[in-house]
Amino acid sequence: MKINFIFMVRWLFIFGLISAVLSGSPRNNDPFIHAFANPADNPNLPRVLIIGDSISIGYTPLVRKLLKGEANVHRPATNCRWSEWGVTELTKWIGSGQWDVIHFNFGLWDWYGWKQGNKATPQSYAKNLQNIVKQLQATGASLIFGMTTPPCITKERSSKLMVSLDQANRFNQAARDVMNKNRVRINDLYSVIGNKRKVYQKGPDDVHYNQEGRKALANAVSLEIRRSIEQKDKPRKSILFIAGNTKHRHGIHEYRAGSILLADALNTSGLPIEAKVHWYGWPEDESIFDGVDACIIYADGGGEFGEKYEFLHQKVKAGMGIMFMHYGVHPTKEVGEKYYKQWIGGFYDDEFSVNPSWVAEMTPKAGHPVSRGLKKPFRAYDEFYYNLNFDKSCNHCYPLTTAIPTKQNMIRYGSSKFWNRQAEEKLGTPQALIWCKDPPEGARGAGFVGGHYHRNWAIDDYRTLILNTIAWVSGVEVPKGGVPSLPVSLKKLNENLNRPDNPEVVQLPTLDLLKQEPASLPLLGKDGRMAPRMKKNKSKPVLDQ
Repeated sequence: MKINFIFMVRWLFIFGLISAVLSGSPRNNDPFIHAFANPADNPNLPRVLIIGDSISIGYTPLVRKLLKGEANVHRPATNCRWSEWGVTELTKWIGSGQWDVIHFNFGLWDWYGWKQGNKATPQSYAKNLQNIVKQLQATGASLIFGMTTPPCITKERSSKLMVSLDQANRFNQAARDVMNKNRVRINDLYSVIGNKRKVYQKGPDDVHYNQEGRKALANAVSLEIRRSIEQKDKPRKSILFIAGNTKHRHGIHEYRAGSILLADALNTSGLPIEAKVHWYGWPEDESIFDGVDACIIYADGGGEFGEKYEFLHQKVKAGMGIMFMHYGVHPTKEVGEKYYKQWIGGFYDDEFSVNPSWVAEMTPKAGHPVSRGLKKPFRAYDEFYYNLNFDKSCNHCYPLTTAIPTKQNMIRYGSSKFWNRQAEEKLGTPQALIWCKDPPEGARGAGFVGGHYHRNWAIDDYRTLILNTIAWVSGVEVPKGGVPSLPVSLKKLNENLNRPDNPEVVQLPTLDLLKQEPASLPLLGKDGRMAPRMKKNKSKPVLDQ
């Protein structure tokens, strides 16, 4: 009897094993458990493809759960390994089906050199990614690049290699450059993990993630995929930057570099925006304005467009939003009265406006879309004009961001030809740093007095505020967290400068700029204006230069 019982148990085990092999294990067929078990497509849902290595294999089932009922989430039934391997295998993984969104990553294998004869360099990695992006763009899908997650803390267990954070950042910067160049949205999974490697990674010598780590990554991936799906069929807003040239010195009035930096941020934000930049003068081919929803003018003297202001006027009347930044808000008085007051509600007037450099506590208008993602006021040092000529009869003109100039936060009182008694009397009162004209119908307009020092685009809140304002002027819905953008590195800050051969590096802003000693209040003459200033001793170092 005992022998028969043992025989029966063995027979049932073997039968079950054979059945599992023939029919497939339910667990292995469950797409919410097994990454390689692609779901049966619901034809009413968008199709999403995830391409990546074992990190993506780990979070794919969780992404499917998070997007259940929203998308059919597929992935290749393999580890997609390193970038050069991806170049050769990509066609197989894409297949013949139509994809709405493709979220892809290559990186860890390139860093650690697993199963490769020649380990990748940032240069070879970038070349491979460029090839991959071109192949993926041909599918017509919305693309999202998942930035490679951090290396493990110690030497990796199988390769015995130690990849430093500096090495990882060099590869990731190469990836950012490729994606920005091709206007591919970036999902910064590196920052999702950030300094929590000890919390999220399985061990100090393991690049893989525990359940909590996989959840954090899956949440970030599903969020970006969801955003991409929501925005895929929305019409894209076209934004044109016109960046002027300048005679100002290196690092100041870098209109081209600043415009390209902001345009890149908008193009990779995931919002339905296509931004382009024309630099140095009025465009010869005016068809560049065709279909433009908002024009951003960042130039000396309001652009000095002469008779072309009438061309802009016709565009604004037809519904094109318009925004001027820094010296762009300073046209001739004739142009200001005739056009600026109609478009944006005000302008810099030589008669009483001033151009001091001061530490402003920038306070966005509470509850307004431009304030999204900005939890509290923030400080920045810039040449912030104030006491502008505003149209006091405009019922739909109002400040979007204000700050209060005082004797204590005034570092330089600006040009002696401008400083005057009226400006002095307004010390201690709120001044508009950004303002707008927001008619119930027709185009929106805005002005921003900052943007003198190029380095300030590396201040996250400062940059977000301006990106929010540009998006709002164009008619795009500003996300609850503000327009997303990647941190600006020193390398990024020094790209596209007016004088690329200048050896001086434009440095990132520091807290020291906010701690400068205030200047003495200038003496005014009988005419109520400052006397001409003596030339500054150039041998003395000055922080605000």
